[in-house]
Amino acid sequence: GIEKKDLDGVINQLRITTGVEVAIFMYPMNADTVKVSMRSKEKVDVSKICQTFGGGGHIRASGFYTKGQMEHVEKKILDLLALEEF
Repeated sequence: GIEKKDLDGVINQLRITTGVEVAIFMYPMNADTVKVSMRSKEKVDVSKICQTFGGGGHIRASGFYTKGQMEHVEKKILDLLALEEF
């Protein structure tokens, strides 16, 4: 029974958690599409990561939609973050 508006603000709450540099909030839109929102505090340009998936936004707040399973999308994002190029 959760609606999209119920999810507004979740990503920002994750970002302000002590010790968090990058917050990632993912949820399924349907059986094969995942929505990803990303926020960062000061070190990571999340727009660059989102651009690799066809999305975009701002340096500190970006997102994208992608086809695939959440676990695979999560792994790809974490692999990119591990490169520390962002």
